[in-house]
Amino acid sequence: MDVPEKVAENRQKRVVVAFDEFQEITSLNEGKNYSIEKAMRSSFQVQKDVTFLFAGSKQHMLAEMFGKEKRPFYKFAKAFPIGKIPLEEFVEFILTKFKDTTIDVSKETVDKMLFFTQGHPYITQQLCHEVWNIANDHKKVEQTDVEKAIKVILTQHGDYFGKIWDSLKSNQKKLMVAIAQEGTVKNIYSVSFIEKYNLLSASHVKRSLNQLESEALLERSDEGYYIEDVFLREWVRTTACACGPTPLCVENKPRI
Repeated sequence: MDVPEKVAENRQKRVVVAFDEFQEITSLNEGKNYSIEKAMRSSFQVQKDVTFLFAGSKQHMLAEMFGKEKRPFYKFAKAFPIGKIPLEEFVEFILTKFKDTTIDVSKETVDKMLFFTQGHPYITQQLCHEVWNIANDHKKVEQTDVEKAIKVILTQHGDYFGKIWDSLKSNQKKLMVAIAQEGTVKNIYSVSFIEKYNLLSASHVKRSLNQLESEALLERSDEGYYIEDVFLREWVRTTACACGPTPLCVENKPRI
C-alpha cells in the first residue's frame, strides 16, 4: 500500500492511483472492524505526493463508506457524481461499431436498445453484443432482433436470477416485483404505493429495503429506488412472482 508514495519519491512526480468498483473491498473486511479499510486509510492519508481516485457503481455503498462516521474512510474524499454517458454520444458510438463490422442498424433501433438499458454501459454492451450475434448471419438488425436478444439473455441468466429470487423473503419479493413494475419509485413509503402492491406497512417496506440495498439488488438516485440490473428487473417483471395472487405476472413482454 505504500508503494505509490515510494514511486512518487523515486521519480519526483505526483502519482494518481485509481480504484474501479472500490466498494468491492468491503468483502475483504474482517467482520465489522473494517480491517482492510483501516489499513488502507492509515497508509493513504500520509502519502503526500499521491492522489487517490475511488470509483464504483454501487452508489449507496460508496456513500456509506465515505459518509458514515464509523467507517475508516469517513470524509477522506470529495464526491463527484459522474452521471450517465450522453445519449447522443452513445448512439454514435454504437452505430459506428456496428458499421465497422458491416452490420446495418438503424438509429431508431439503437435508441430502442438504450431506452431499455437506460444507458448503463455494461448492460448496453451486453445487449448490443447479443443483437450483433443474432444479426451477424443476415448482416442487418431486424425490428424483432432486440426482443430476441433480451429473451436470450434472460434465458442465459435464468438460473442465476432464480437463485437470487429463492434467497429472498416473501416481503422482499413483493417489493422487488413492485419496483420492477414501476421502474423507479420515489415515494416508496407512501400509502398509495404500499396499498397498490400489498406491502403491508412502511416498516415492512423499510426492513425489506435495507436488506435489498445491502445485497446490492436495489439502488437509489435522486429519482428514487430502482433495480440497477435491467435484465434482473425484466426477469422479475416477466418471470418471477411474489407470493400470493398478483396481477403483475400478466404482462410478459420486454419493456422497450
